[in-house]
Amino acid sequence: MTALVNGNFVLSQPSWENLAGDTVGVVTLIDGAVGAPGVFDSANSLTGSTHGDLVGRGLVTPLPNSNYIVASPDWRNGAVINAGAVTWQSGTVATGAVVSGANSLVGTVAESKVGNGGVTVLANGNAVVHSPDWKALDNTPSVATTFINGTSGLSGAVSAENSLIYDPAQHIEAFIFGSFATVAKLPNGNYVVTNVALTEQGTVTNAHAALTLGDGQTGVSGVVSVNDSLLVSDPLAVLPVVALTNSNYVVQIAGGTYFFSSTAVLAGDLSTEGLVPLTRTYALTNGNYVLYGGPLDQPRVSLLVDGTVGIAGDLPEENVIMGTDGVALLNGNYALASSVDLIVGDGTNLGVSATTTDGLLAGAVSPDVIPVSDDGSFVVINNAFDISDVQDVGAIVFVGSSPDFNTGTLNSNFAVGTSPNTSFSDVTLDDVNEQFYVKSASQGISRILVGSTVDGFPTAVAGSDVNLSLSSNVATEADETGITVTATAASAVSGNQTVEVAVSGTGITQGDYTLPVSTITILDGETTGSVTLTVQRDIVVEGTESLTVQLGLPSSGIQLGTTTQQTIAITDSVVPQLVLDNVSQFPSDTTPTFTWNDIGANRYEVWLQQNSLIQGRIQTADRFVTGTAYTSTEVLTGGTYRFWVRANDSGGNVGSWVPSRVFEYPMAKPNLLAPLSAVSTPRPTFTWEAVPGAQTYQIWIGTSTGRIIEGDIVGTSWTPSQDLPEGSIRWWIRDMASTSGGWSDVGNASIGAGSVSGPTQVLSPTGSGTDTTPTFTWQAIAGSSRYILHVQDLTSGNVVIRENQLTTTSYTPTTALASGSYRVWVKAIGSSGQFTDGIWSSAVDFSIAAVSSESSDSLAPLLTNLPQLLNRIEHTTEAKVMTDRAAAPGDVVFAVDTTTAEAKRSVAFESVESQPVPTIDAPDTLLSLLWEQQQLSEWLLTGEHS
Repeated sequence: MTALVNGNFVLSQPSWENLAGDTVGVVTLIDGAVGAPGVFDSANSLTGSTHGDLVGRGLVTPLPNSNYIVASPDWRNGAVINAGAVTWQSGTVATGAVVSGANSLVGTVAESKVGNGGVTVLANGNAVVHSPDWKALDNTPSVATTFINGTSGLSGAVSAENSLIYDPAQHIEAFIFGSFATVAKLPNGNYVVTNVALTEQGTVTNAHAALTLGDGQTGVSGVVSVNDSLLVSDPLAVLPVVALTNSNYVVQIAGGTYFFSSTAVLAGDLSTEGLVPLTRTYALTNGNYVLYGGPLDQPRVSLLVDGTVGIAGDLPEENVIMGTDGVALLNGNYALASSVDLIVGDGTNLGVSATTTDGLLAGAVSPDVIPVSDDGSFVVINNAFDISDVQDVGAIVFVGSSPDFNTGTLNSNFAVGTSPNTSFSDVTLDDVNEQFYVKSASQGISRILVGSTVDGFPTAVAGSDVNLSLSSNVATEADETGITVTATAASAVSGNQTVEVAVSGTGITQGDYTLPVSTITILDGETTGSVTLTVQRDIVVEGTESLTVQLGLPSSGIQLGTTTQQTIAITDSVVPQLVLDNVSQFPSDTTPTFTWNDIGANRYEVWLQQNSLIQGRIQTADRFVTGTAYTSTEVLTGGTYRFWVRANDSGGNVGSWVPSRVFEYPMAKPNLLAPLSAVSTPRPTFTWEAVPGAQTYQIWIGTSTGRIIEGDIVGTSWTPSQDLPEGSIRWWIRDMASTSGGWSDVGNASIGAGSVSGPTQVLSPTGSGTDTTPTFTWQAIAGSSRYILHVQDLTSGNVVIRENQLTTTSYTPTTALASGSYRVWVKAIGSSGQFTDGIWSSAVDFSIAAVSSESSDSLAPLLTNLPQLLNRIEHTTEAKVMTDRAAAPGDVVFAVDTTTAEAKRSVAFESVESQPVPTIDAPDTLLSLLWEQQQLSEWLLTGEHS
């Protein structure tokens, strides 16, 4: 949603689908007082017309006049994909429209992506559209910058007639590997376009840039050339533009800067005559500007420049001020931070400045200078400041708004931290109360420091030193010792005064102690204030701990004395080990109970997670229990689960999760009924047995021409609404409720007279024998025109026999097979002769000569549940297969990461354990055995999957 200045707002829905189911996108003006119109359509919204238009996927840019601009870089111009469109819309009256060249600025060449570079709103309310990927009709890559009137918009194709076109190839012969444009807004409404091309010639990187001035009322168009732009060739010609408040501007380039009047004509090649050898610029509120920088081997300097006439050539050294890390103040002056000093430069008189030498910037690398009021006051943060023997306590310096430029002095005061690694940050202004707030963080505790935008940090009165004392410096967790923390002032305080208590220490957390408040208050007229710190017994074994208590951030009427830090030695308590009791791997109770030993924790946290079918934690309202048992409040269905437990104590400490217990419930899946053989009708009725509790089903059919997927089927039968192609089909059914079951086993069938009636069966060879040229025989299948014989060596994984044109039901090889183990399949092909018009037989294993017992072990089925897993692979467009050793010796885990055709997203790993395979160590052997699995090899052999 994008808010408009008139109180209305714009709702952008790039994934919105029209009634035809096309993702065209919709952008709607919503009346801020009435609300949404109800049904989104082209009568009240801006929409696309072609699937993939994604109207509104780019930014929606509000204009100062309440109108807005919609960028749709994916919009298709007819058959031209990703041409892109930018549409101006009224922000007052909701009107319906379909994006086209009649109402939008559009591209005409594929991948032009008009508007994908964003929209810049000018000071006068008009706008400039960026199209860094725009292409001319001859497909030349260029950059287009188009002016759009904020009141009336612009339509038509992007061209040199309505846009500024930068064609890098016209200016550079080297290889171009990137180009872009930026727009600098001038206060008078005009703008400056910087086009940059990055090039490469051999190992040399170069750049070309063009600077073009645009009229804020009519824009600028045409092809960038030496006639209407200033051209620059330089290795670092990126040309950042700094606009001054008087609409003049400064351009930065490697080696220096150039000043340009707002009325100057830009044309020709940039010369070095106007170059000033300082490379950075910032503008002041009075129209002047500051240049800063200098050579790396020399001190850095800053120079005030008159913003009406600029400067060119060498630096006037008499006007240079040492120091560069500066910022423009809100009264027209500017502030610098040198290596140790703060400097305020007069924003009107060249070279005039005032300095404070408090030394509070010592050690600063890049201190933050932050204006806090319109009159020119500011603060500087240096978190590297050290005080006494405490390092990095940090300092924040306030500088008043009235520097004395005659004497060169500043009115300043400061606040510092008192503990190591204190940091000041996040300065927030409060104009109503003339205050600013600063975040102070130390030892994991954050506080707010308040300063005045008028006089900064008030100083403390004499005789108000405050020191720290403790009632004891030793404590034990077992006794939960209470210790009194006292702040004592040297004399009675005037008004209530406060000091903060910070607790730290290596390994100390908030669970190691309780502190009711972190502020000690010394009441008016008193000298002391205190708070009680109590050591907590926790469940973490830490040994003896050292806890440090420190005072800091005193209020304005007191200041810290010499003793602000004390240490407490804490003796640890003995914590027994948490152990989770055993659970059944296959529990009969679907709301199982888990138990563990009592270690005296305040409570225990349980974690019950489903690993498959859906992987993730099962969220329960009662995951924290006070006893030593937990009964699942969720009824667990088919899948694999894990359960963990860990202890919690009252201090917020948590123990480690104990090793999990794994258990599982069988998954229900449909049993297929028909068709499971050849059928003559092209629209057979698919039937299956019901799954208990299932409401709807999904069917997945693989045919010779593609896939058919149909969901939300009510009942246990389904008939296709159009003819299936002749040939073999494979089909599966699943319960649509994915948490209760998986895909069925595969169903094989065939459609039409040209198909085979079913799979054949291999008859021989079987078992073990010594014949090295065995005769392969199989059953004849009605309707078959040929058979394919496929024999694979189970040891090497190599295919040793592949005969594709067998017309009989036997085959004897002419080349002897080596001794070893083999697997054979036969596929009967229907009368069409097509590979997909057939069904593979079941695999049959046989061996030649003797096979060792160790080898026999390795030939056991590698993965007992692989067929079910591969049925799920069948429903993917991509699959990544992984194998790894399981925890138990001899077990192998097989995992598949799949991308579903319908969801187009990665789903959770599904893994199953193998039977023991003690002889598998080499990855190539393991992959060979995977190939032996019939479903995997057939799945790959069909060529239907990537």
